[in-house]
Amino acid sequence: MSDPLRQACLLDGIELVAPIGRGRFATVWGARWQGREVAVKLVDGPVGAGAPPRGLAHPGIARVLERGEVLGRRYLVLERFPTDLARLVDGRPLARALQRGVLCGLVDALEHAHARGLAHGDLKPANVLVDPGARPARVALIDFGDGDGAGDLDPGGRLEASLASSELTHAREAAATLAYLAPERRAGGGGGPAADRYALGVVLFEVLTGRRPVGLETPRDLRPELDRRWDLLTKALMARDPERRPPLGQVRRDVLRLCDAAGSERLEAAGPGAAAGLGPGADRDDDMVAIPGGFVVLGDRGDPDARPMVEVELAPFWLDRAPVTNRAYLEHVRATGAARPRAWPAGRLPGRLLDLPVTGVSWEEARAYAARLGKRLPTEAEWERAAQGPEHRRFPYGDAFDPARVPPPGRLAPVGSFPAGASSEGVLDLTGNGWEWTASPFGPHGAPPRADPAAARTIRGGLDPARPGSGSATFRAGLLPGTRDPHVGFRCARPAGPAPPPVRTPSG
Repeated sequence: MSDPLRQACLLDGIELVAPIGRGRFATVWGARWQGREVAVKLVDGPVGAGAPPRGLAHPGIARVLERGEVLGRRYLVLERFPTDLARLVDGRPLARALQRGVLCGLVDALEHAHARGLAHGDLKPANVLVDPGARPARVALIDFGDGDGAGDLDPGGRLEASLASSELTHAREAAATLAYLAPERRAGGGGGPAADRYALGVVLFEVLTGRRPVGLETPRDLRPELDRRWDLLTKALMARDPERRPPLGQVRRDVLRLCDAAGSERLEAAGPGAAAGLGPGADRDDDMVAIPGGFVVLGDRGDPDARPMVEVELAPFWLDRAPVTNRAYLEHVRATGAARPRAWPAGRLPGRLLDLPVTGVSWEEARAYAARLGKRLPTEAEWERAAQGPEHRRFPYGDAFDPARVPPPGRLAPVGSFPAGASSEGVLDLTGNGWEWTASPFGPHGAPPRADPAAARTIRGGLDPARPGSGSATFRAGLLPGTRDPHVGFRCARPAGPAPPPVRTPSG
């Protein structure tokens, strides 16, 4: 780097430190800018090279912090990442601990761009920056194939120039890019989201095996210990027919399920109770189910009340297998003198109502019931984790709403009447059999909870056919804590650990 260019950068407030990457049209430097470590891309090629199209704002897409020009060369100041996916893979499978964060972050970034009518056009590991030290691992897409947001892979014939170049390094770069090209692109057709999904399939193959696919081989041909469902997913993404490549939402769910399944293999021998931190074989008692701890993705990008999607880490916990019934709450009323729920008729409680979920109790009344048993209300995150199950399902029983698995809208059924609607872990009546109080204040999804004790509380599990996403694991609403609604009940939770002593209640 010549002194004049270095000095010119200093005049713009950029201190170049050392080169960290070179390409045909740019040199990337590690630098300091406004007191922070950044990457500075000095561009020799097309005006927009390296910059994401304007209008994209997503944590999985590298942010341009500053733009400018020095001595006739354009520059971009970008976020600094420790490495990229190409260096992390480099002939070996990506570390299992990084797979979930990297793949989900990549899918989310692509989905953000596609929803705005933009395709990346040059997706490959070298264009995926990674911070492997973040929890979960963080990614950022760079070098969109278009500089102007049109989604074209090769503005200005850059790929063509590389193919015609006599320089070996340029030929290798072109060959690497070709490996991720969808068949329709190689045939001279246009690009778009479907072509990105094909490239994602090649990237996924490389993440799993450490090398790009050759011919018709599958990931399990190279690593037989892999779940065969990885083969199905990569094959679907790399389908010759663009219409057969699965949507990114489905890809995300498959990745989450398979990463969770792989992570649970190490705990399988000790049993699900050990996975939850509760000891071998302690996955259930008569009334509660053990839910393993770990990272879980919460929310739904398509629901204004459940976005943005967030990832949190949960400690293992126990959750009631079913909502608290009128029968159980009647024992509580007799033992403590608590007020009768507003939903109960006057006089003796009819036998036909005893096994329905109790409703018409306030949030404080539900908390008092749980506390008396040495339990508590589940947090919103715990409730959603139980409802989506380890497979990250959209509904407890699968990925599509099935009215046969839940009571009719607006009606309550005796708990356990719809066993086909249970989660894979055996939790019953999580959606459709009334709403349930949670311990969490209701507010913008993912925002820090408000400390106001009078603030609305989050309720989960309701079924409202008038609202999209109703009955799903992510469907949420809020209710003031003093409300005694005839459609709102609750279930209890407790942390992992020894069970509290039983509560003695009078008979009769």
